[in-house]
Amino acid sequence: MPARSNRGWNRFAMGERVRVIISRVEKASKGPQVVVSRAAPELVAASVSTEVPEIYDGTVVIRAIAREAGERTKIAVNVERQGCRCVGACVE
Repeated sequence: MPARSNRGWNRFAMGERVRVIISRVEKASKGPQVVVSRAAPELVAASVSTEVPEIYDGTVVIRAIAREAGERTKIAVNVERQGCRCVGACVE
């Protein structure tokens, strides 16, 4: 994991499970290298879609994500079906 994709206070032990997004796969002399990121906005979208059923089933759609990894995250959502409040569906 590159340093810019991981904040300094994140320390991981060998064998520990960590949620990441695969950002790219590079060819190297030792074989393929998988580069992962914990700072990518796609990680937020994947995490939110597993936690909010309305996003998972497509009733509410994520339009934009603004993220400062480790600091704050803002998500813009829009409703696809009438009769559902998108903000009320996403806020607990």
